[in-house]
Amino acid sequence: MAIPVKIKEEDDDGNNDIRYKNEYGISVESETNVADENDKMIEDKMREIEKAMKSQKPTTAKAPKNAKSLLELQNADGVVELWFHVGKMLRDFVESLDVAPQNKKWIYRALYDHRGELGAHLTLSRDLKQNPGESHFAYCCKLAEFEWDFADTMIWTHWSEFFDGPLFKNDHRIIEWIKTKQDKPKGQDWLRPLTKNIRRKLKKKVTEVFPDEYLTKLLDKIFEETYSEEVSAE
Repeated sequence: MAIPVKIKEEDDDGNNDIRYKNEYGISVESETNVADENDKMIEDKMREIEKAMKSQKPTTAKAPKNAKSLLELQNADGVVELWFHVGKMLRDFVESLDVAPQNKKWIYRALYDHRGELGAHLTLSRDLKQNPGESHFAYCCKLAEFEWDFADTMIWTHWSEFFDGPLFKNDHRIIEWIKTKQDKPKGQDWLRPLTKNIRRKLKKKVTEVFPDEYLTKLLDKIFEETYSEEVSAE
């Protein structure tokens, strides 16, 4: 079955209407019934995560000293720790839902609908409403692919810029390569110069056509150049 995802869409009068998003076309009753069950599981999962974030204390040195829970890091320094742990709890759950592959991106829209206190301030642009696979909770799941010490090397704004970049969205091998550098931090801000250099040197290149070995050599060269430049500047 082509299981859709149940979401809320605002109509012209500002009312929230229920929609069953299905890239395959119109859903039959048996499919929408599964979508209803999934939606309840999504709501329950978000409440579970919300509760966990309220009970877990920050560990990052960037967090305000008076912050008693990860949830309190919203709109504060150190918020990357909150979104990292939200992503950790969401990744496997999202993959486990019985949803047609082409409809998976709409799960991130449903997460937004049930966010509660998890990003109560978040808004979705018109573009993100149509491309929820590039929205906030999708990026949380991407961040959770990394080790925590590595994730803590950049602030959330910079991670968002990273995931927004066409290179990183279109060729996941670059992210896989960056993971191999997780044990090579050179200070809290080491990752951003590297990603900036990758964007600059591979600008307008369609890296998806590059063989794995060639792409790896290119990226290794950029890595060495980035940090030789930093050492020379010191």
